[in-house]
Amino acid sequence: MRSWRYRAAVLAAITLTTGSLLQPAIGVRAVFAPGVGNGGGAVNAEAAAAPKLPVGELPEKRNRSSKTERGSDGKLTTTLFANSIHYRDAKGKWQPIDSRLTGTSEKGYSWVNGANRFRSFFKKQVDAEYLRIDVGAHSYSLSLDGSASGQGRMDGASAFYSGALPNVDLRYDVEADAVKETVLLNSATAATSYQFLLKTPAEASILPSESSPGAWQVMMPGQVRPVLVMDAPTVRDSAPGGAVTAPERKPVSLSVTKLTSGQFQLDLAIDAIWLHSASRTFPVLLDPTFVIQPDAVDRTFYACSGCGGFGGNYLYIGTDNNNAYRAGLKFDLSSIPMGAVVNGAQLIVTTDNVINISNPASSHQIDAHRITSAWDTSSSTPAFDATVLSSYVFPGTAPMAWDISGTVLNWLSGTQPNYGILLMRNPEPLGAGGPVPWSGSYAGDPTRTPRLSITYTTDAPALLQPSTLHSNGADLQWTHYAPSSGAQFQKYEVHRSLTPNFTPSASTLLTSTTDVSVTSYRDTTAAPGGTFYYKVLANASASQEVKVTLPPDGQASKVLQPASDVGKDTFL
Repeated sequence: MRSWRYRAAVLAAITLTTGSLLQPAIGVRAVFAPGVGNGGGAVNAEAAAAPKLPVGELPEKRNRSSKTERGSDGKLTTTLFANSIHYRDAKGKWQPIDSRLTGTSEKGYSWVNGANRFRSFFKKQVDAEYLRIDVGAHSYSLSLDGSASGQGRMDGASAFYSGALPNVDLRYDVEADAVKETVLLNSATAATSYQFLLKTPAEASILPSESSPGAWQVMMPGQVRPVLVMDAPTVRDSAPGGAVTAPERKPVSLSVTKLTSGQFQLDLAIDAIWLHSASRTFPVLLDPTFVIQPDAVDRTFYACSGCGGFGGNYLYIGTDNNNAYRAGLKFDLSSIPMGAVVNGAQLIVTTDNVINISNPASSHQIDAHRITSAWDTSSSTPAFDATVLSSYVFPGTAPMAWDISGTVLNWLSGTQPNYGILLMRNPEPLGAGGPVPWSGSYAGDPTRTPRLSITYTTDAPALLQPSTLHSNGADLQWTHYAPSSGAQFQKYEVHRSLTPNFTPSASTLLTSTTDVSVTSYRDTTAAPGGTFYYKVLANASASQEVKVTLPPDGQASKVLQPASDVGKDTFL
């Protein structure tokens, strides 16, 4: 039996059979008292007690890549990260991602990553299917041809295998959205080609990426987006101190051959002349990466039209002796309420490293530009507006920050599409160097990954994740009206839609009330087993969107969470 351990509080789900009195079999008595009818639903009597506005993080405002905090002055600050920091649990709640490896009872495997939307299992030695990645109901496993059964150890979110092949070690870093593989070539006598066997579901196909030369996409029937992306491999020397050698593309390649249904041979090759160069510094790091259901987050691009880019733990901004590099970043703004008054927005990146060259420039002006074309993690270099939004001179105080308030306002108002920000050195002569900040793939401290911090005021309430779901609708509750603007209360409106990211309208309206003390509503007009999206408006300010999937006809579900003072939990 697979064992899950969450860093968040334990949740207990009870499924109840609908009747006049609901009596759970475990001895918990749950009585649903009738309320006063209101627009086809029932208003909970508890609404009269207005919940206090919490200060600090607001879990109900989380999404995949953001968290929101309320200050003592009532202002909200939403921090958007370039990587995933939360995942949806089985009840639809956003929980913190934990990429650290821990022991597992899964047969044949020793370690598994913590809470996330995918699971990666590792064996203690490099033998058949020593790595397995589970995404949804499907598994994808990796074997290394000719392996010497290198012995493994785990450290945090990483698994290391020493002596997987002669003079070759393996390292796997579990990230929020990827499993990064690094082949460490410890000397010039290491092999120049490697064969892996990738097992997939029988119906899977692997296709070359049309937009990123050298990358491959694992596709499943009926899905538009790839399940996995094998990024174009890169290779780089080791570098001393805080210097980082930028990856190179030309000396390395990845090819894929289908053997039988559900089995593919991956051939990873490195140029022998490049590897045996007298200037080479070992170990050489060969980096193929498996990206899980990729989203557009961040990426390093080559500064040339139609060129591709690469991922990894770093973003490169500047030049080495051969190339110029630019960093693209995009953030999901869906957690910012409609009608929010933005007080300021800062793009922040943190760096401990610089591009490894002999005589770098002493300082670097890094400009922020608005990206003007769509892109994702397998795209070529995107187009951008030549207008400089903000500049930062490196080295300076850490972290680096750019004020992009005006652009964020345009994104939120819809006057400009949100394609993200491009960071580039000004100017870009070869051999100048530049900063190498941590990327969204960095599995360490999330506060060191790129982030967009937006401070704003809003009159919108916070819609809580429902703990009780009936087959015909959810029990909704929201925070009491506490306007940042000081506007007088007019009404609450409850809206429901079948589609996400909807705009509240007359067609989605369920009910309204002019009673400021009413902060809950029982929906009774939805369909059993359906997935629905709710929002609550205070005056014209909409809450964040909440997704629910209702139980089958005749059933209800209740989520119980142990309180901090009386709740108890443990694990074996």
